Formats: sequence, structure tokens, C-alpha cells
Amino acid sequence: MAAGMIDGNTTLIAHLGYPTGSFKAPLIYNPYFASIGVNAVVVPMGVQADAYPQVFAALFRLTNIRGALVTMPHKVSTLAMLDEVSTAARIAGACNAVLRRPDGRLVGDMFDGEGFVRGIRRKGCEIAGRRALVVGAGGVGLNAIRLARLVTGQAPIVDGVAERRMRVGCGSAAVGIFAQGDSIANRQTLAMVNAYLAAWGVSPNWIGTLASSATLYADDASGPSGECREGWAAYGDYLGFDLSDGDVPGGVVPVDGVAAYMAVGKMARMQRQPFLNTDLGAGSAAPIVTVGGVQHRYDLAFYRTRFGLPLWDVHLLNPGMNDYLESPANYRMALGAMIAEARRAAPLAHIVLWQTVMPNTPAATLATAGQFGAVRQTLVELHRELSASDPKLHLCSAWAHQTAEGWPVAADAANALGVSRATMPEWIHPGDAAREQHAFALACTIANLILGNF
Repeated sequence: MAAGMIDGNTTLIAHLGYPTGSFKAPLIYNPYFASIGVNAVVVPMGVQADAYPQVFAALFRLTNIRGALVTMPHKVSTLAMLDEVSTAARIAGACNAVLRRPDGRLVGDMFDGEGFVRGIRRKGCEIAGRRALVVGAGGVGLNAIRLARLVTGQAPIVDGVAERRMRVGCGSAAVGIFAQGDSIANRQTLAMVNAYLAAWGVSPNWIGTLASSATLYADDASGPSGECREGWAAYGDYLGFDLSDGDVPGGVVPVDGVAAYMAVGKMARMQRQPFLNTDLGAGSAAPIVTVGGVQHRYDLAFYRTRFGLPLWDVHLLNPGMNDYLESPANYRMALGAMIAEARRAAPLAHIVLWQTVMPNTPAATLATAGQFGAVRQTLVELHRELSASDPKLHLCSAWAHQTAEGWPVAADAANALGVSRATMPEWIHPGDAAREQHAFALACTIANLILGNF
């Protein structure tokens, strides 16, 4: 077979999970197969939890499939569909690879942990005799616990009780979630949070007028609904103090403009402001702003009513990345007003404040230490002050659960000294691992709220 070609003799290996935008296995295995003359191909297949058992069974009735790579959110549920499992998979309670034997029997294995340990050792780090900290007890974490004990010779420190309880305790809980934020929330974050929650038995009802992106592209509309708007800042855009910076060229949605707003596509909606109310006496205490010679207030109750949206149980709120050029005083005022209006619009809802981290590049380091650091500090301080009288106001420190290795890398050629010259095409939007990490932190927060842990 010619390199890269698929023919009638090609063996299929499914890559099963959801969402598929972060899948890297096809990029690794397919070129390798072609280089050694193996007529096989890894195919990404997006399948959500509710359809997974039917898809899995049908898939392995194909005559030219050899096996599957399994990822989030199916590693745990796959075990029940197998004829045989390895010791590693049995102990972990999860599976990341399936082999179909010639007799049709399906065998599952789990090698996430082995791969991680080999990677550490290849970097010259010997871990025998050391003690490991394992954060999370999911499909990967449980295998890591087993390996940590075997390789280090000591019992690991494990922070996984909450997630273990999530799987058992969440049951088939239904929860209404309203998410407000910027491009970081729009680009795949809600899709990943939804996948984690679905794997734990939660049935999220995502509320809003904008479909988020299940990929890295802003205009994709295949993700859960919310109000995650590219480039929007709390002060200038949500509260409406400055709609002239190019993020809201469509202006304010007039009182009688709901039908026209809903008739256009995602990107056109994203560039219009649906939260401002000309009825200044409707109850909102947000600052009065003047847009086009008309006074308005940011009014979340007005927004919910005008679009006929149900009350939500959880409000995810992460404006701030685009406020880093604002003065700390302006951002503090704007975020405080958004929190107050969130509480007035949904008196019984949990409000979750969160922000992301930035990668380890010179530009990001300067922004984190300076302007963006001030934004995050304001978020933390406001939570500390307001949560004293509002026990349902929470802070998800997603940035503390992220690494800087997850951002898109444009090139990774070594220089004459053997030092990587990797460049990052941008330093704002998390990619791959870091995106999954902040989504996992958010999903854990929501699950713990359902369980009543705080």
C-alpha cells in the first residue's frame, strides 16, 4: 500500500471518545504505520456517553476492525463490554485499549500509567524510593495509584476521594448550568465539562442563547449552550461601558429585537449585546451606561425573561481575561456588579468564579505577574469578601490545576546546542492538556456542588 493510502485491505483501529478535537493518536500512529509498511489506520470517532454502548457493539461487528483506543469519557464504562481484561485494567477499573482476537473475543488493557512512568524515566528521573502524589482517582488516576506503589515502593498520597464519590453519588442528577465568559470558555471548555459530568452520571441542561464550540474554532456551534463571547470584557462589554472596541459591532439588542437576534447565526449573535435593559427601574443595581444616547443597565433577570430561559442551578462566571488592560478599580467594580446581578437573577443558584492560567512564555510571564495577575488577585479578593455573606458563591482555582505545557506549539526544531526552539503562536488560549485540566477542575466543582460537599 502506498504511504497514507487506505484500501480494501486496511485494518481499522477506532479512537473512541468525546470531544475529538484534542485527539493526538491519529497524528502519532498513522505516520508510523505508513513508515513501517503496516496497512492500518487510526480513525477518530466522536461518541457521547448515552450512545456509547450501542456504538461500541456495532463497531466490533465490522470484519476489518482490529481494536480501539479509548479515551474520555468511556474508559470506565468500556470494562463491562469486554470478554477479558488485564490486571492493570481490572485494578484501575478502567480501560484505554481494546484488542479483538481472531476468535472475536475483546480484550482490554490500561497502559496510561506505564507510559507515564516510561516518559519520566526517559527524561532521566528515577522515581524508585520516592513518594508520589496522585491527584484524581479517575480511569488514569486509579492505574497511577497502582503503579506509584509498585515503582516507588511506597504508598502514594492520593487526592481522589471526591472524584470516587462523584461516580457513585451523582447518580442521574440533572443540573441547569449557565456559563458566562469569553473565548476561553467558548472554545471547547463547556464541551469537555459536559463530557466529564456525563461520565459521572450527571445530566447537564446548558442554558443560554449561544452554542459554544466543541473544537478550537470560535465559530463552531456544536457544543453546549451558554453565553461565552469572544473578546468580551466585564467592564467594557458585559456592563456596556465601551462597546466601540470592535467586539460588539451589532450594538444592543433592542427590547423588540429578540426574534431578529435569534434568527441570525452564532457569530452574529456574539457581536450583539442582549443583557442591557432600558428600564432602569426593573431592579438591577448595575451602573447606568449610555449607549447610542440611551441609558441602560446590565440586567441578567431581564435577559433570562426576554429569552424565556429557565432558572439555573449553577452559574459559571469567568470574565476577566480581556479586562487585563482595564484599571483594577474598573474591573473590581464590573465583576462586583456582575456577581450582584447574578445573585439577584437566580437567588438560589451556586455562582462559581474561575479563571485560567497562562503558559510559560516571556509575554505571558509579564502579563501574569503584572496586569493579568492583578485581575486574578481581584477575583480572589472579591470572592473572599462576598462569600462571607453568600455561602453559595464559590471560587474554582482552575489556574492552580493547570500546566503550561498545553498550549499550541508551532514548531519544535532544536538549535545547534540541542535546545528546543519551540514557538507558541499565541499565549492566551489554553490548548490540549491545559484545557482539559481547567475543564476537569470545573466539572469536579459542579459535581461536588451536586453532592453537597460545599
